[in-house]
Amino acid sequence: MTTTFELPSLYCPIPSVLHPRAGELADATLTWLDGHGLLGGDAEGMAELVEFAARTVPDALPDRAELVAQYTCWAALFRRERFAEGVSSARFLGRVVGFGHVLDAPEVPVLVGDPFADALRDLLRRCRRSVTPLQLRRFTEAVRAWWLGLAAERAGAERGLRPGLAEWMVLRPQCGAAATMGVKVEVSLGPEVPEWELNGPAARAATEAAWTAALVDHDLLAYRRGTEPSALNVVSALLVDTPSLSVPEALAAAADVRDRSLALFLRLRAQLLPLSGPAMRRYLAGVGRAVAGNTEWHLRAGSGAPVRRDDRGVSMEPLAVPTVSWWWEQLDTGAKVPGPRGPFG
Repeated sequence: MTTTFELPSLYCPIPSVLHPRAGELADATLTWLDGHGLLGGDAEGMAELVEFAARTVPDALPDRAELVAQYTCWAALFRRERFAEGVSSARFLGRVVGFGHVLDAPEVPVLVGDPFADALRDLLRRCRRSVTPLQLRRFTEAVRAWWLGLAAERAGAERGLRPGLAEWMVLRPQCGAAATMGVKVEVSLGPEVPEWELNGPAARAATEAAWTAALVDHDLLAYRRGTEPSALNVVSALLVDTPSLSVPEALAAAADVRDRSLALFLRLRAQLLPLSGPAMRRYLAGVGRAVAGNTEWHLRAGSGAPVRRDDRGVSMEPLAVPTVSWWWEQLDTGAKVPGPRGPFG
């Protein structure tokens, strides 16, 4: 695909903020990558990813911001180098088994000398000194979910799978590391969010909707850049469902998915805030900041999509997608945030 398309305007009422130590984060992260032999000749690309981290966690504690920036760069390089074109899903799964052992026990001499394993081991050791055990477990589970999603993406490509929007809503957050986005926000802010608040139905719907908006931003930029889109690009998924759409119509439909999801997140967040404890309130604010920073970064990276602050034209109706229609069922139900015994106790 060689044609470049203009994107429709995107809704985002949350202002984007850059972390005040963005410059120092870049210096520290590039030095860290170089020390592990991962920087190569891509200092400019890695600096751009540090800016991405600095925009998505602008309120991060200084030491946590450094961890987030370094993991963000590590993950991008890991995907590029260890998940390169031609690596089969089976081969990739075989590779990540050893890395999973590093996640569980960084002190064990597994994959010693592998620069990615050694860098991950260093990140985990530093995480252990600063985050809570529950936060560390959430991080390792999120990374595993991402690896599983990458394997599923490659396996689908091997089978010629071209998912529609309903399947995209399930698969894309996995291979797009949506779970790690949430963990990075929580870890960066410091306080541990209680499990019963973080994983209640309304909170889960809110965060899934927020990360959907962020993933559509990424897919829109990828499509506009004129590269051949992945089958797991939201525009491709919409064209699978409705082949009669023109590309501009599919782009507008993708923007509608994004805007509806973000509008829902904002409504659910407003519903949750008065019922939540201080850590959860800070986390929900951080998720909003992350989405705004993600949108701003993609705009600066070349999406070219104008951003509007008002919600005129944004549909508040649920998406007609069975895999996510339950999100809208959490609105104004009168149900309180589940207590420590869980949502059923």
